[in-house]
Amino acid sequence: CLGLSLFMGSAIPPPLGASPLTLLVMASILSTAILSSAGVFGLVTCSSSSTTAKAAQTARFVSASANLGNAAIHFILVLYTLSCAGETSAYWVKERELGGVEGPVGLMVVNACVGLSAAVRGTVKVSLGWNGFVAVLGSFLPVVWLRFLNEMESWPPVVNFVWFVIFWMELSALTGSALWYSLGGEEEKRKKE
Repeated sequence: CLGLSLFMGSAIPPPLGASPLTLLVMASILSTAILSSAGVFGLVTCSSSSTTAKAAQTARFVSASANLGNAAIHFILVLYTLSCAGETSAYWVKERELGGVEGPVGLMVVNACVGLSAAVRGTVKVSLGWNGFVAVLGSFLPVVWLRFLNEMESWPPVVNFVWFVIFWMELSALTGSALWYSLGGEEEKRKKE
């Protein structure tokens, strides 16, 4: 727990290390770099000369990469939570009351499956369905984004950083799969068969 906290800046005074704005900027830069790479990969590897087909493939790669990134960041959250099992701060006590790692493990597995499905030309309906479900449910469940917005000031900086990355990945997965669908994602799959 201490190692990641030191790495993420809790040893730095609050104006630089624990500022939610600083963590948001860090998460945004990291996520943008990852997803931009996925977009470039989609454009370069598309065999079609059609602009729409290239855009659909790029959107598919962004959606897949965002879901896989979401799985990866949930894995990091699980590791961090397990490494902080002995912590007694209010955040960790409440986190254990809410179930600990079961939710993040479930989200990690489903996001990995959806991301891999999109990456190997799975159906756009799975990506759009899952990512839409996550966006709606996460927005209305008090234990998810409402909790984050209301309590983030008292959370450990590492957890804030992870949640910002999760937000970025979920938003990118939803917009990527929606764009993929709107560009005829199912048509791209049918043409390959």
